[in-house]
Amino acid sequence: MILFIYSKDGKVKVHAGIIGSMHYDLIKEGYKHTATINAAIFVEYLCNKCEDLGGEIKSLIEGT
Repeated sequence: MILFIYSKDGKVKVHAGIIGSMHYDLIKEGYKHTATINAAIFVEYLCNKCEDLGGEIKSLIEGT
């Protein structure tokens, strides 16, 4: 499953599936698309290789 991550003022919205009109609605509301991730691969990474969970989550919000 592909997840599209958006953030605005420290708040996060996640859309699962095919990107469509929701993307444009969120952009109009001032949200920034910060990441597109494969959920399964990301969870495996977090569980098996991640050394800084907080840093990884922060990077999704900030788009770094």
